[in-house]
Amino acid sequence: MLRECIFGTLTFFSVSTTAAMAADVTPAQIKVQDTLKTFVTNMGYTTTYAADKSHFYFDISGKYDYHLDITASADGTLIYVYDYIGPLTPTQLTKVPYRKILEFQNVSNVFFTMDASGKSEDLYVQEVFGASGITLADFREEFDHFRNALDETDSLWNPKLWK
Repeated sequence: MLRECIFGTLTFFSVSTTAAMAADVTPAQIKVQDTLKTFVTNMGYTTTYAADKSHFYFDISGKYDYHLDITASADGTLIYVYDYIGPLTPTQLTKVPYRKILEFQNVSNVFFTMDASGKSEDLYVQEVFGASGITLADFREEFDHFRNALDETDSLWNPKLWK
């Protein structure tokens, strides 16, 4: 029962976020993304826009090397930051620490999602926050929080650490 509940929760967030990112790119979305891309560039990172301008991405280092993607909602009110962890095999799915993931998500705005693709489930770590009036200082705080959450939760998302 717990596993089905967790899958339902993770699937809801995955579908919600994926749907938000899959729509046609709007002027409001581009405006927010251009601002964020400037912030990230000013922080010293090299960014690249996706061909369809639906998001941009860049690499960062922490406890591990991460490849972050950033997009905005179609109306420009929300910012989505995510890191694609990778596919999980059926064997790995039996070891996912679901309860610990839920406990973490109860105390953080960083959350995990899973998305079925072919023979595996893809695992993501994500954060969503408001775009209205965002400053470089605000963004840096959210960015640092996300990177720290990735570093501190490797036992939740790194299959090599699952027992």
